[in-house]
Amino acid sequence: MLVITNIPFDAADAPRLLEMNRSYWNIENGLHYRKDMVFAEDRSTIRAKHGPANMAALRNFAIGLMLSNNITNVKRCVDNLRHNSHQLLQLAA
Repeated sequence: MLVITNIPFDAADAPRLLEMNRSYWNIENGLHYRKDMVFAEDRSTIRAKHGPANMAALRNFAIGLMLSNNITNVKRCVDNLRHNSHQLLQLAA
């Protein structure tokens, strides 16, 4: 495994590197879980040109918007918005 970091060599012992690796994957898994469970990102059929990157940016924006409005249950919020699109306009305002 290759690790690139800006911490000094003498501070980069095995426990510190393991902690950094685990914290990275905790963040990655948490974000990926939200994007896949809420927006079914892994099942997306968008493959052409910039489509996948654009959709990922929109999903990230939507999650960020909800979190900035203190919405912690993103899936419940998205499910509610599917049934009440007027609430989406109120959330964005």
